Amino acid sequence: MEGKKMKFLGGSEPWQDITKNLDRRKGAVVAAVSYLGPDAPRIMNLKSGDLLVCDASERSIRAGSTSPHALIAYIKKGVDVYTRENLHSKVIVAGSTAWIGSANASSRSEKVKFEATVRTNDLSVVSGALDFIVEQIEESIPVTLGMAKSWIKLMPKKVAIDPLELPSHRPLKVLIIDSWEDWKPEEEERYESNLSAAKSVRSSLGSRSKLFYFESSQDLGYRVQDWVMWVDGEKIQTPLIVVGVFKQNRKYCHYFAKSTAGDFWVDKNEFEKKVRFKVPEDENEVIPEKTAQKIFNYFQIE
Repeated sequence: MEGKKMKFLGGSEPWQDITKNLDRRKGAVVAAVSYLGPDAPRIMNLKSGDLLVCDASERSIRAGSTSPHALIAYIKKGVDVYTRENLHSKVIVAGSTAWIGSANASSRSEKVKFEATVRTNDLSVVSGALDFIVEQIEESIPVTLGMAKSWIKLMPKKVAIDPLELPSHRPLKVLIIDSWEDWKPEEEERYESNLSAAKSVRSSLGSRSKLFYFESSQDLGYRVQDWVMWVDGEKIQTPLIVVGVFKQNRKYCHYFAKSTAGDFWVDKNEFEKKVRFKVPEDENEVIPEKTAQKIFNYFQIE
């Protein structure tokens, strides 16, 4: 950004812009973002040496506003995390750029809510934002790994989901697996590092099924609560719901959970005859809504 520039970001733009810039930044980031969803580490990619202050009070944890699993993931990455009750700011500073607005670090804020944020490199504004964050940290309590783990028991059994975010309102996409290979050690490490956050989302959706995992080198566009129809040769799996997407070491780590209803694997030819629908051969194709509903009905997913 050259000279003084200020840009207004509305709707889904704030996190698209913030995530992109944080992924490629070189210096440290400081942030005062009040609430963190389970997938905050993907949306707001903080690294070792970064500073984060949020509202991780008992009230916020019990309400499901701030996820202990997100705190744990950040702390394990080396982020210095602090909590201040009643914090309600959404301010992020990365180098000479600041974002100031309404967006919490959550999938709801990223994809459903209508947010408003201003990005600026005006030195006086950036300096003021940085001073504000430092002031919040000075009045905050450091969060340790042990503290964050102890707060898991405070989480609500099921986090309330807005009607627009219910799984039946989300897209059904196609994921084609050409071959299976044994996991490499680095894949195991990535899987384990984000597992607790994915489990938290799975629990919030009322599911207890085992998790499925898939890595890609590119962003396939999957987001939490999207549905995926997993195609493996001549077999089709019961549609899976996305419970986590994280970027780590230039890899996109996807976690899926199976619906508690329906079969597990079905024959592709039989499925196509019953539903009267030919499974797309193109990766990540979005299935039309009416056809998607037929597929959900076939697998007894309400």
